[in-house]
Amino acid sequence: MNLSLDDLFEKAYQKRQLLYAFFEITYNCNFNCKFCYNPVFRKGQEKIKKNLVKETPLTISEYSAIFEKLKKGGVLFLTLSGGEPLVHPQFFEILKEAKKNAFCVRIFSNGSLIDEECARKLKENGAFCIEISIYGSDKESYEETTGRGEDFEKVLNAIKYLKNEGIIVYLKCILTKITEKKMDEIQKIADDLGVILRWDPVLSPSEEGFDYPLKFRASEEGLYRLLTEDKFKVGSSPFERGEGESLCTIGRVQVTIDPFGNIHPCPQWKEILGNVRKDDIFEIWKNSEKVQEIIKISEKVPEVLKKNTIAHNFCFHCMARSRLLFEDPLKPDPCELKIAEIKMKEAEKRAK
Repeated sequence: MNLSLDDLFEKAYQKRQLLYAFFEITYNCNFNCKFCYNPVFRKGQEKIKKNLVKETPLTISEYSAIFEKLKKGGVLFLTLSGGEPLVHPQFFEILKEAKKNAFCVRIFSNGSLIDEECARKLKENGAFCIEISIYGSDKESYEETTGRGEDFEKVLNAIKYLKNEGIIVYLKCILTKITEKKMDEIQKIADDLGVILRWDPVLSPSEEGFDYPLKFRASEEGLYRLLTEDKFKVGSSPFERGEGESLCTIGRVQVTIDPFGNIHPCPQWKEILGNVRKDDIFEIWKNSEKVQEIIKISEKVPEVLKKNTIAHNFCFHCMARSRLLFEDPLKPDPCELKIAEIKMKEAEKRAK
């Protein structure tokens, strides 16, 4: 019997079968984005995670061992992220180990380090798709956001090189008070290049709980445009599930592993459940009291949303973000509620 990705996801979700493993292979990055939620070792922010400097990153042999275990346990999809994963000095060795285990590999990148040779090596070593974050429509907007205006053209070229190699490319853009000024231009870039662009309407605090990224959240007018104009698509990439859908996999089908082997519920819920160097990841996933607690919390979300908004059927609630914002994973982010309200009113308008 052939299952669609949606069907496979639903079955795994109900059974809490791990399908996805999300590896943050480095926290280093060549960009200095003003609103980065994971600002480790960035300019002016070196002390935020000073304690991590003392930890030892996973070795290639350790990646090889954990990849083999994940494959045997039924994991099919692997994401390599960062930081910027391509700055890892052994990135391609890690990718080769993933290829040996026949994972469907997705890579999160800013695209600036991908030239023709890099694109060729990505193809040779089994990269299935690359998700590139785009931060503007020209050198000036890139400089304002990332401090790397000179890399704008490199990113556009990277998309072309990857497409020439037959690698699937998805673009993603976070809506901010900077990018909302360039929404049409950014969308046109994606359309002209023939690639899917998904927009994320909500900025999150840093994973340490600092709220500095929130000052870059877009205006209500920008949100309204994003959510009501057909040319803009919001949600997750088609790599995961139904095009444009948002989904929460915490405690269900996806686990996160940081550069030092620590196991976390998700990229933004940084609570250490164990470490792959000494713990069985599947045993933790099935029997950890912390994971069970997260599942119980998630089951309360629908009722909480009903109490907070009449647009609850249109509301996607991120427990990890609320945990960072309010130290309460069930407390809705007002931005989420506003988005739900806009979506509901637009749906009602179109139904008439």
